[in-house]
Amino acid sequence: MTRRVRFGVSLERNVYEEITRLSQALGVDRSRLVSMAAREFLSERLHFAKQHECEGVLVASYPSERNSLAAIETRRERSTLSARDSRVISS
Repeated sequence: MTRRVRFGVSLERNVYEEITRLSQALGVDRSRLVSMAAREFLSERLHFAKQHECEGVLVASYPSERNSLAAIETRRERSTLSARDSRVISS
């Protein structure tokens, strides 16, 4: 088991109360909940602290439209124009 270290932290009362409520709902003590939150926070921040490559998936959803083919064509034309404009600006 990992050795724990005790230290004091001052929190706003509403944050303390939310931590207490959530820890009760999850069935863990406040120390465990704060430890979990700190680990998640550090993981997210450290991920971007070093240069690396990421792969992922982007899912886009559009509301249904009557003439969806025409709507797709219109969006494609706009994005093509936007891409051209950004290349001109960055050159």
